[in-house]
Amino acid sequence: AYIKPPYKIMITEDVPLSNPFWDYSQKKADCESVLRGQNELAYTIVRPSHTVRFNIPTALSERAVAVYRILKGLPVISPGDGTSLWTLTHTHDFAPPFIKLFGRSETIGEAYNLTGENAYSWDDIYRALGRAIGVDDVNIVHVPSDVLVRYNPGWAGGLLGDKKWTSLFDNDKIKSVVGDFKCRIGLDEMMQLVIDEWRRRAPDDTGEDKELNALFDRIIAEQKRLGCGSGLYDADTL
Repeated sequence: AYIKPPYKIMITEDVPLSNPFWDYSQKKADCESVLRGQNELAYTIVRPSHTVRFNIPTALSERAVAVYRILKGLPVISPGDGTSLWTLTHTHDFAPPFIKLFGRSETIGEAYNLTGENAYSWDDIYRALGRAIGVDDVNIVHVPSDVLVRYNPGWAGGLLGDKKWTSLFDNDKIKSVVGDFKCRIGLDEMMQLVIDEWRRRAPDDTGEDKELNALFDRIIAEQKRLGCGSGLYDADTL
């Protein structure tokens, strides 16, 4: 729900809730406004970032399509130059500090970030996905987020309103209540847990989405014809 683009490196709870790009984020802010506008129901607001268990974390929400493409040796798309940092938290790490908020009168009416404190580039996330499915060399093509949205306006919210930007969160406020905590599940272990859970829950999801794969192929081919896509400087910021 926080404002995008971010205007400070570490996102704290006092950052405005104003995302002009994504109705999903706007509705989260509206939910908080409803809670704060009443006094009959006691509440504590928890603000996670990207918490994972079953859904495969990918930049374009392509999930199993990314698995399909990596297994087939096809390139995947990483937005910008692939170096934006993204905060991922596994549910196993999220749960302990979350539960410690229960039953504490000092948390009533307050809002707390609750995220991991390790952030990963999108390139690193796709490479970790590859390792989790047994592929060490993932073919990554870089495409500016604004260009991706021109191909598919449906990506605007998730990219321009979220994943395009580096997202780092300050957890000092919640630590002042529940005590210090560490997120111990690193990227490779996290991705392996996600893949194992995904395979258990969705064994028939092969990622063979013809329409989406065709769109990926078109974007990648046209980007490569421009001489872009795999270099260091294909950044959103250029």
